[in-house]
Amino acid sequence: MSKVFITGATGQVGSSVADYLIKKKPLGIEKPADILCLTRNPEKALCLKKRGTEVVKGTLSDREILFNAVRNVAYVFHLAAEVFVYSSYEKMYKTNVEGTKNLLDAFVNSSASIFVYTSSIIVYNEKLAKSSNFEFTENAELGPCTPGSDVPYAVTKRLAEKLVNEYAFKHQTKTFIITRLSPIVGPGDRQMIPALVKSLKSPIPKLVNGGRGSIHLTAPEDVARAQVFLAERLRGPERKIFNVANEVVSFKTLFEVISDYYNCSPPRVSIPLWLFKCVKPFLLFVKKFFPNNLFIQTFFSPSALQYIEKTYCYSSEKLKKLGFEYEFPIRDTILKALKEFDPDRKLVN
Repeated sequence: MSKVFITGATGQVGSSVADYLIKKKPLGIEKPADILCLTRNPEKALCLKKRGTEVVKGTLSDREILFNAVRNVAYVFHLAAEVFVYSSYEKMYKTNVEGTKNLLDAFVNSSASIFVYTSSIIVYNEKLAKSSNFEFTENAELGPCTPGSDVPYAVTKRLAEKLVNEYAFKHQTKTFIITRLSPIVGPGDRQMIPALVKSLKSPIPKLVNGGRGSIHLTAPEDVARAQVFLAERLRGPERKIFNVANEVVSFKTLFEVISDYYNCSPPRVSIPLWLFKCVKPFLLFVKKFFPNNLFIQTFFSPSALQYIEKTYCYSSEKLKKLGFEYEFPIRDTILKALKEFDPDRKLVN
């Protein structure tokens, strides 16, 4: 028995995990058919099916499908999540919390031994940061779990982590691993790169405090490598939580890379930090009137505005001490995302 079950296999990170498993054949995989991929839309998984993986049609709400799919696998990689910034709390809760519980139930009632849950660095309580360059380790305090206390994605990911920890405590013969990912940039990006490109056409200033605010970014290929790396090496009931966060990149650098791709001048106009702090409440207010606008919802979200104002670092030392090394430079993976998103370079004049 060496089969692997993946949720979210057609998403940005899930597809990278599937691709890595197909190419490298770790975890005892002998052929692509050893990889089962859950998808709500089989048409989106045609490329995976053509490569020989087994595609299972269903959602995280389909308990019977989950129980049958997981029954004879050895590893479960849970990457499916509702991530769009404009999704409601109810929609996120159904997928991110209830869906995770359904999969956990299937896992503990199967012969599978390893459960890898994909979380996010957004679970940390960033309000505790006392300085503009604060580093979060895996032992840092998490934010609140009460609906309305934070953005829906952060709350639902904390609740899902809580579930994973509860199941780990009750089922100590199985291994549960939590990976907290930094924002992902690269091929398959449906939020960050599209929003940054669209912002170049906007007349509003793009930089705050000279673009010194920074964000931790990771390539999807490195996330796939890290998750498999941990699944290969870890066993037992002890606490297994790891940050997966590669490079800290300033917003100034982000815009320079994108501008260079379009052969145009990078943004120069910047507003001072004190002015940004004054208008920040207004930006959050404006966001409410454009619930389906990707650019506004992405750039005016509380988490994005927080990154613009401060630089938070998320330590990967715990992962690196096990021997893991990041291989994909962020500048290169941004360019890959741009080539996929706008190969003809027509979106920016």
